[in-house]
Amino acid sequence: MKIFSTAILLCAVCTTPALAHSAHAQITEVEFNPVSQRFEVAMKLDTVALEDSVSVHTGQQFRLESAKHVDVVLATWIPQRFRIQCARSSVRGTVRWIGFEPELHTVWLYFEYVPSADSVAQLRKTTNTIAVPDRAIDPNDVTVENKCLLDVRPDIIHFIQLRDGQTVRQGHCSLLQPRASFPRQRRVFRPGRVHRAQSR
Repeated sequence: MKIFSTAILLCAVCTTPALAHSAHAQITEVEFNPVSQRFEVAMKLDTVALEDSVSVHTGQQFRLESAKHVDVVLATWIPQRFRIQCARSSVRGTVRWIGFEPELHTVWLYFEYVPSADSVAQLRKTTNTIAVPDRAIDPNDVTVENKCLLDVRPDIIHFIQLRDGQTVRQGHCSLLQPRASFPRQRRVFRPGRVHRAQSR
């Protein structure tokens, strides 16, 4: 059985105040774990929009508070809408669901994105681990695709934060631009909210 072990900390979106507090702005934090060779993802979504999207996906009304097998449903819903592409690899990775944490009007989803072995190998080939020893991957070779909620809220904007050692690179996904790349580096020293999972 898979369980949560530790929550790290909460991260603030490094955008303009208007966008950061917009009801249409969602947050996705991504961090590559060099030990597990997986991307750890924390995604904050509007609860009502999530329930509406899952209802469309399942063909029946879905509510976080009352639905049965919520984790199973969300674990099926996520992979069709979220993907991390590594080093231009066309091989899709898999999602390892961890869990969710509801708040007042939003919900945090926690999962790991497991890239294909070929993708990880390509990422490591393009990473200068000697010059930058604390870097697990090269963010220039990472693309995040996030289409969550766009089926019910086409005006949604996902702000993506990709952690790269001690810094964070930023991008965004929307209906017109569903994929985010991270060619520029912006220094942000605030820790992120990522749950690490372990098996027992």
